[in-house]
Amino acid sequence: MLNEKKQFRTCIGTARYPWLKDADTAFGQETFKCQLILSEKEAEPLLEQIMQVQKDFGSKAEKAMLPVERDEETGDYIFKTKSAYQPKFWDSQGNPILPANLPDIWGGSRLKLSGWIAPWSKHSKVGITLQLMKVMIVEARGPSSDGGSQESGFDKEDGGFITEKSDQAFEDDSTDAPSYL
Repeated sequence: MLNEKKQFRTCIGTARYPWLKDADTAFGQETFKCQLILSEKEAEPLLEQIMQVQKDFGSKAEKAMLPVERDEETGDYIFKTKSAYQPKFWDSQGNPILPANLPDIWGGSRLKLSGWIAPWSKHSKVGITLQLMKVMIVEARGPSSDGGSQESGFDKEDGGFITEKSDQAFEDDSTDAPSYL
């Protein structure tokens, strides 16, 4: 049973640290990955699947590395998925999206993920990986779709001054440190 992969599919969750459009190349590897935040109720079916696979490790089950953690402040579960290959993408209506047509997918995007629950064993260590195969984009969030700007570091304020749009590029040479440091 340990070598048997089982399919998983999540409900709609919130993306955290998504690397889906382009691979994360840190540590000399190309990895497509995404953490998905689900409430306790939403996470229950996937947690049950993972725990069932964990039981298959027998006496090593308690030491198994799992692809999930719990946020102690909110009680939400964070599932970690990854793949060496770019997943396939669909829009919210089930229409396929070509990689060239992908929108920006930043943290806060609303996604459904699908793939394989894959147990692994290497030397004396055991664990479970969520291998990412498919992504449904329900709501894509880009750099400023949260109402503020990632570049400015500020949130949007209602009822305030709004500048006129300009075709000129703005270059911010400032730093957070004073110029005399």
